[in-house]
Amino acid sequence: MKKNEKLVISPISNTIYWAEVKEIGDGMVECVGEKRDVTMNALKVVYQWFLDHAHEEESGVFRIRFGKENPWLELDLSNNAKMDGGAE
Repeated sequence: MKKNEKLVISPISNTIYWAEVKEIGDGMVECVGEKRDVTMNALKVVYQWFLDHAHEEESGVFRIRFGKENPWLELDLSNNAKMDGGAE
């Protein structure tokens, strides 16, 4: 039988896990068995994906929009040191 494994996030610790899960309804899952903390790897991958797909605005902000005519999600990333003239 194939395992049902997914990325999940703990609402208590904000830790991202790769875990075997059981569907419990309304899009909710319960971790069953062993779960592996993949928080840092997940964040690194998402950060790299963002940089590969975002475009840099004149202000130095990297921006990506999801959706077509009316984007339902817009993500911005800025380097505050670059924008405000450097570290204090």
